[in-house]
Amino acid sequence: MLQDTRRMVELMLEMLAMESVEREGSDKPEPIDPERAEVLAREFAQLSKRIQQTLTALERKQRK
Repeated sequence: MLQDTRRMVELMLEMLAMESVEREGSDKPEPIDPERAEVLAREFAQLSKRIQQTLTALERKQRK
């Protein structure tokens, strides 16, 4: 779980460091590399899900 958490921090740092552009007519900045941003977001979501599953399993184990 610690490795997953560390990787999530790495992903967040990369996402935050990624340059963005503002498209005319949009009030939301877009990543300059949308494909890379999507890869990062997918991996982040997978790690988040795995951490949540681990926490749920630990909670169930403690109840027994």
